[in-house]
Amino acid sequence: MPIGVPNKAGSTRRGGYGRPSRKPNFYERQKILVWKIACLQGFGTDYTLRVSEFNSQTILQFLEDLFCRTETPNKIVFHCNVAYIREHHSPEEEQINRLRARYLPNLSTQAETIKVKTDTSFSRGMAGLAAIFRLHDGTVTQLVFDHSTTASALQAECQAIRYALLCGWKDIWVESDSKLLVTTLATGSDPPVWTAIGIFYNTFYRSGEFNSAHFSFIPRKFNVTAHLLANWARSTKRSSFCNPEEAPLIMAASLVCY
Repeated sequence: MPIGVPNKAGSTRRGGYGRPSRKPNFYERQKILVWKIACLQGFGTDYTLRVSEFNSQTILQFLEDLFCRTETPNKIVFHCNVAYIREHHSPEEEQINRLRARYLPNLSTQAETIKVKTDTSFSRGMAGLAAIFRLHDGTVTQLVFDHSTTASALQAECQAIRYALLCGWKDIWVESDSKLLVTTLATGSDPPVWTAIGIFYNTFYRSGEFNSAHFSFIPRKFNVTAHLLANWARSTKRSSFCNPEEAPLIMAASLVCY
């Protein structure tokens, strides 16, 4: 349902019916754009909202109500009556879910802390995502890679970390070369790119489901393998969960030295 926002002068104006929504700063019948920013298996479908006129304060006030929502695998209901969106799973999602069911049961039975290196390759709205799982002794146990359309590099980095949180471990340590995102996740502060707010908070609250979830920054030179895999996923538009033995040939040498 379309909503309204304050105009540039700070006053509000009513829409076609002049009936206010629950939020005093927003009124119905104003133009709003709704688009899908992420669609990852296991997490359902996430949406964010962009109004035709806004400033940072009104967006933050509006997003406060987005956290009070119910989610099912095929729809999202915003309690503030802003939108009621239904999305059905695509065949591609079902295929990835089958891959997930094939590999993840072995992972979820592990008791020790798993470390994950994540990275993203971003170019002209296309992103490759990668997550490499390893045990405390450095043994690589699993590779996850995917490609997607995204609005910003920060948003893509957040998607990569969500992959790391997907796999059922109860104690996880995520390493990324995105210092900005790691710091923001560790502190719970608002991300600087507002188009990433929806997926960021979904990731942040998802991390609370673990016994322990840590985020740490590593320099790019120590994250070469994940970067190569992300770049390969973007350029070839491939998606998979796989064991090290099934890794793409471009990854063989780097995994040996990992």
